[in-house]
Amino acid sequence: MLAGLKVKAGRCAAAVADPALLATDLADYLVRKGVVFREAHQAVGTVVRLAEQNSVRLDRLTLAQVRSVHPAFASDWTGVFNLRRVMAKRRGTGMPGPIQLRRQLARWRKALG
Repeated sequence: MLAGLKVKAGRCAAAVADPALLATDLADYLVRKGVVFREAHQAVGTVVRLAEQNSVRLDRLTLAQVRSVHPAFASDWTGVFNLRRVMAKRRGTGMPGPIQLRRQLARWRKALG
């Protein structure tokens, strides 16, 4: 399978283009701002619902809109949606970051010959 694998970068990019996929990272953002996780989780759920109700992508809400949900949102809140930066932070075993992905691919290539 790996020998014949061809990655279609455009399709991969389209598959991960929805900023709602990073909602957990948005909750983590609030936690880093001092919000307890349960409250952050609830706030992000409300923000996701707000985006859906307004038929906009999550990252297209205004600062005023997200601050109406929780005052801990600041002007840097949309930085959470930088997929490359988010994925690069996922370095631990089993995480889907580029370092771990390369390790696992090398491991399986070696194991499978």
